[in-house]
Amino acid sequence: MSIDRIFARGMRLDASIGIDDWERTTRQLIEVDVEVAVDTAPLLASRDLAKGVDFTALVGIVRETVAAGHVDLAEMLADRIAQAVLERTPCLLAVVELRKFAPAGASASCFGVRVTRSRAGSEPRPRRGGGGVPS
Repeated sequence: MSIDRIFARGMRLDASIGIDDWERTTRQLIEVDVEVAVDTAPLLASRDLAKGVDFTALVGIVRETVAAGHVDLAEMLADRIAQAVLERTPCLLAVVELRKFAPAGASASCFGVRVTRSRAGSEPRPRRGGGGVPS
């Protein structure tokens, strides 16, 4: 088994996200990073791209999930993206980081969440130093 990391970072998308009244009517810029762990041995042995994770498909999954409709919480949207990635790719684990940019006057430039989801039977192990796909 050859577990490798595939990632797409800095995807900027307009999303309908948030619980405030104005957030239900105004789309907001979000930024999404996705990192997946995938066993690349079948891909490398066969050169069959269907046995790997296609970067274009990964970005498409994120775009489709964000465009699917309003979501109240960043945690919900990040979870939906991670679950969609697990359902539609051969990856074992998906880490999704989602950032909402703060309105003027806020105490931080952005707020966000990082979720880690794994396929049944492939539990993630904590990684030292935080962030990214556990090793």
